[in-house]
Amino acid sequence: MMNHIEVMTQAVHTLRSRGDQYGNVEISFDKISKLASLVLNKNVSPYDVAGILHAVKLSRMSNDPSNPDHYVDGINYMAFMAQFAGIPTSQEVNVEDDIAALARKFAPSITNEGALGGSE
Repeated sequence: MMNHIEVMTQAVHTLRSRGDQYGNVEISFDKISKLASLVLNKNVSPYDVAGILHAVKLSRMSNDPSNPDHYVDGINYMAFMAQFAGIPTSQEVNVEDDIAALARKFAPSITNEGALGGSE
């Protein structure tokens, strides 16, 4: 088991390596929050996403408290929550427009006339 200094050191190392691997955390969590907003049909902020991921780590920790990964990731998700806490969450969820934009991205050959349900 790691001591507290080792846990914090590993948390910083993980932040750096995941940043290199996945890119800017603000951009990543913004994308996740937009996708979650579509799925849930309500506004989900980057702060909310970080809180949910932290809750996942807490849940997993109850089944395997000796796994240092839970603590390292949990610390990082809390740090993201602190970072996102001051960001205003004024985005409105416009599910129809967002779904249409995703459809165009993944199936660009589909037009309004060719969409399910036909034209009116």
